[in-house]
Amino acid sequence: MKKKTTKHYTLSAILLLSLTAYFTNNNNDTLQKIVTKLEQYSLKTPQEKVYLHFDKPYYMAGETIWYAGYLFDAINHGIDSVSTVLYVDLIDPSVGKVLQSLTLKCQSGMTQGSFVLPDNLPQGTYQVRAFTSYMRNYDDSYFFKRDIKVWQSKPGKATDAEYEQLAKVADMQFFPEGGYLVNDVDCRLAFKAVNMAGHGIDVEGTIMENDTGMVCAFKSENLGMGMVNFIPKAGKIYTAKLKTAVSDAKMATIALPHAQAVGYILAVDNVSNKDFVRVIVINNTPKEAATAKNVTLLGHQRGRFCFGSAISEAKKTSIIRIPRTGIPDDGIVHLTLFDPEGKPLCERLIFAQQNKQINLKVTADKSNYNIREKVTLTIEATDTLGKPVQGAFSLSATDASQVVSVGNEQNIYTHLLMTSDLKGYIEEPASYFKKTDTKSLRALDILMMTQGWRRFDWTNVLAEKYPTFKHPIEQGLTIKGQVSKPNGKISKNVGITLMVKSMDSKDAFLAMATADSLGNFVFPNLNIQDSARILIQAVKEKGGRNLNIRLNTEGGVSTQANPSMYKILDFDATALSDFLKKTGDRIAFERKLKLNKEQMLKEVEITAKRKKPEDSRRALYGTPSKSIDMAGDNCTRYTTIYNAIEFNVPNVRTSFSPDDMTTTISIRGSSNVTFLVDGITTDKSFIDVLNPCDIEAIDVLRGAEATALVSGGGDAAISILTRRGNSNYDYGDEEAVGIITKKYMGYNTPTEFYAPKYNIRVAEHEFADYRATLHWQPMVKTDANGKATVSFWVTDAATSVQVVAEGRSKTGRVGVGIAQFEVRK
Repeated sequence: MKKKTTKHYTLSAILLLSLTAYFTNNNNDTLQKIVTKLEQYSLKTPQEKVYLHFDKPYYMAGETIWYAGYLFDAINHGIDSVSTVLYVDLIDPSVGKVLQSLTLKCQSGMTQGSFVLPDNLPQGTYQVRAFTSYMRNYDDSYFFKRDIKVWQSKPGKATDAEYEQLAKVADMQFFPEGGYLVNDVDCRLAFKAVNMAGHGIDVEGTIMENDTGMVCAFKSENLGMGMVNFIPKAGKIYTAKLKTAVSDAKMATIALPHAQAVGYILAVDNVSNKDFVRVIVINNTPKEAATAKNVTLLGHQRGRFCFGSAISEAKKTSIIRIPRTGIPDDGIVHLTLFDPEGKPLCERLIFAQQNKQINLKVTADKSNYNIREKVTLTIEATDTLGKPVQGAFSLSATDASQVVSVGNEQNIYTHLLMTSDLKGYIEEPASYFKKTDTKSLRALDILMMTQGWRRFDWTNVLAEKYPTFKHPIEQGLTIKGQVSKPNGKISKNVGITLMVKSMDSKDAFLAMATADSLGNFVFPNLNIQDSARILIQAVKEKGGRNLNIRLNTEGGVSTQANPSMYKILDFDATALSDFLKKTGDRIAFERKLKLNKEQMLKEVEITAKRKKPEDSRRALYGTPSKSIDMAGDNCTRYTTIYNAIEFNVPNVRTSFSPDDMTTTISIRGSSNVTFLVDGITTDKSFIDVLNPCDIEAIDVLRGAEATALVSGGGDAAISILTRRGNSNYDYGDEEAVGIITKKYMGYNTPTEFYAPKYNIRVAEHEFADYRATLHWQPMVKTDANGKATVSFWVTDAATSVQVVAEGRSKTGRVGVGIAQFEVRK
């Protein structure tokens, strides 16, 4: 081994030093400037996080994926109650295709939903993605994403050749600590290797100097990740040679990042001391004290300033001790070193385990149960001091013999505090928090070095350059579009009327707006449940209707899904044989039962004559005093609806005012007239712009018929029945000028999870029950004592039942509780 010269600064020697740290120096103008701009940036660029809790980690085609959704403020992790619309997609990542998409309504930052998987869905790995419209202002790395395995009853199996190929290194990257290698300085170099499926793979090899001599050996420590120390030298080229099998010959030798001639090294010890984080700053070209300035070390957690220190350029090495008590919360902390002009030099991520989250305990009322016996669970949430916590949680109970753990998968703690602030796929995230020994802490620290990422660019922060927000925060659904003349030119002051009617009920509402100078119109913050029929009408300032209307969005949002860069192979499902058999049998039985019911319905002989249905739009008043038929060419006889009424109904007078372009109507001398359109009470301004040829009939009601419909009592009501309001209307017909009608998908109404209650006898209880998910409850609220109870019945399986509860407090603290009990025959 070569003897190191005095200009080599090794970390092993530096860690023995103890220098005084300088925290938050008020005289450091650079620090104050950076902190001020950081706070301004965080304030002006709020961000959101989403998490979904699923009832189980994998499914069979034909099953239902159940999930609960949580919305968080990305900085403080408080409840995000501002955005009220969440979009959830089911994606086939092999081709980047969105298979299903749901729009969910959030209340107090929570929601629930489900995907019904088709019976014929090909076996494979699918992805569930969740985001708000506002989150689209940033990179889609901010979206929640979770891979879900879907099986068929007879699963395929990868061949030996595919497994052999899968076991080879497909990609390997090296990450200098702090960002750079520097000549003649002992540097730490983290690395990560993945296989063809994108999973970490164990590797070993050597670092070579100019392809002639070995500098050192390296070997991965956890999930393909590891770390190695070496001192780069000027004029030398370094490569890594792998001993592990690779998928491509080009991967056998990997070029390492080039070393800088001069610069800074930012090294961190976040493992050896429980009270402090030690940061080592090395400068290989120290200036003379007379000309030296200060560089600045700043730490922040999710945009919140934690600490700062000024370090003289004249020092070759400095150690800053950061008290862990100064870090406000659990989660990732960014350490950045700035030069005297405030430009970033180096950056390093660490994970702070402050143990400030919820203690969530799930307890069953018994340790053993008989089959089909009732279970009562108690959920208790407390803080770190043991005080009760009020919060909202979701709970899943599964058959442990069918739902086998697929690894240390993601939960609300690992997602919110770690993976949502790291870029890329994090394998087995829960494994980093099962133990707090040195090995586990080191593995977590290496992860911080290989998955480093930030939610903003310091260049933009310091330049006060903020992103352009094309997508506003949604507090309801939005319908927007553009109106123009047939020649494409914009018409000024166009009035836009929106009518929304639910497809499944009589609920309807009316809204009005004016298009802007570019012809754009928007109806924000709408509350539309399930599918609805919308009618949009545009009328010029002087009453003309010769306009084209184009909708920009017709429910939901469009977001591209990118294909996966890795191959997704099936693997041996022997461990899941119980799940596959029982779930397959249950799905086959339900399919047969459904088919039998359909066949029985077809065989029923109908003998009664069909009763002609009454128009539901007339349900409020029955038979009118006078009805005007506008069908066929009758409508062309009238220029306005008022002309039709005045021509056909005695004692009706109308008068037109050119000043405000409105018409006044009186019946038997009374102008207290109520207007309805398709059974919905409507403002008269909407009647003013209706086209007579869009009308099927006009009903006029007087006296007692109208009394209940006229506000405060009165003499008359006019009910307009449009062609589109008729349930038998063919929407394939050509649209009238200035009017469009569309089917609009609003919020998806959550489906309730069904589980039998065996304390009552019904016919369906005669069948065997071997469900994999025994119970799913997306909303469980703890009371002022921090407690809640949940009850359900177990199945016919003699097995272990695993219960997982996840959720958060009102202040944004999160917790995960797990319990298990036995079922015997």
